[in-house]
Amino acid sequence: GFSWHTQRECRYSSEDLKDIEFIHRYIYNKLEQVRYNSTLNKFIGYTELGVKHAEKWNQDGTADQTHTNVDGYCRPNAELYFKNILWHTELYDGDWYHQIHSYLELTPTSGETIACQVQHSSLPKPKIYNWDPSMSDGDRNKVIIGTSGLVLGLILSLAGVIYYKKKSTGRILVPTS
Repeated sequence: GFSWHTQRECRYSSEDLKDIEFIHRYIYNKLEQVRYNSTLNKFIGYTELGVKHAEKWNQDGTADQTHTNVDGYCRPNAELYFKNILWHTELYDGDWYHQIHSYLELTPTSGETIACQVQHSSLPKPKIYNWDPSMSDGDRNKVIIGTSGLVLGLILSLAGVIYYKKKSTGRILVPTS
């Protein structure tokens, strides 16, 4: 089959967000066709068809319209990140490499997709892991079995109390002295 997708990136180097760069890539069958760069405020084509699209979009105002994503898409998401980040730190490996760990506290809303992107020199391209907050089948089965056991236990306990009450009626306790 054929694959067509777009990829948006927001790049910035500081928390004041004065240097936001918005990149929008159009990719067909793993080959980047055309890319928008907000720093240049223009589209750049990488294939014959991509060059045609880039020329058209740079002239018809699409580039200026796409540039609004800096303030409409990147800035709100970056502000959300900096508002909810608990802390981040750089971990040096001692061999000129380092890792950046960020700890984000966020309450997802309906329809949001949360992903973690891992970049490493051993990977040909960054890996993206989508977070799935739903329970696994095994966990769901454990909850169902536990709930069923609890309900059965409550029913048997109630039956035992009712049986005890019926059998103990009519008896009079005689005090011994």
